[in-house]
Amino acid sequence: MTTKLLFTENTFNYTHENAEVLSVTNVTDKQSKIVVLHETIFYPQGGGQPSDVGYITNGSVKFNVEKCTKENDVVLHEGIFEPNDATFQIGEKVNLFVDKETRLLNASIHSAGHLLDLAVKNAGFDAWTPGKGYHFVQSPYVEYNHNNQFKVEKEMMEKISVELEKLLNDNGTVKIEYVSFEKATELIGSAPTYLPSDQPVRIVTYGSVSCPCSVS
Repeated sequence: MTTKLLFTENTFNYTHENAEVLSVTNVTDKQSKIVVLHETIFYPQGGGQPSDVGYITNGSVKFNVEKCTKENDVVLHEGIFEPNDATFQIGEKVNLFVDKETRLLNASIHSAGHLLDLAVKNAGFDAWTPGKGYHFVQSPYVEYNHNNQFKVEKEMMEKISVELEKLLNDNGTVKIEYVSFEKATELIGSAPTYLPSDQPVRIVTYGSVSCPCSVS
């Protein structure tokens, strides 16, 4: 069973009709349920970004999506039915509604992390390689590995801030493309181990910095 990820085709799509219900299951020790669909516009938590929220409905029953996760190739929509004793039938078609404000805020914070990568490069710190990114509203950050080549000083942070301000004022373009695993490796230098080698890779390019990314 595989969930088709429609959000990779359009970050700004917040509604979708006629998704098929594949399963509805209970969450252990909770009142919430998990709904699995054949396709979804809901982004599951991952890549340092929190999941979408919103709701799914068949017209008479509403399922409030509180969070989404991804296990293997399946997106799990977790939430609560209204009314609480309602459910969806397997095989029926439902409509999806993602909370627009939450999606845009999360995607913007995620994009800001990539923009920071470009500012670091433009500031001349080519030895810095981005590592973990935390793109949550509460205290977002990006970690960089510089192999202890030098001590990070206040002047360095100021230089990066100047470059970041330039990028924001330039209002540059963002390029999104799907490429082969080999091409992705060429663009980003080395491919992360989590990327499947037999599938196209979504690459987002900010200026001269390219990275694999599924939603920013």
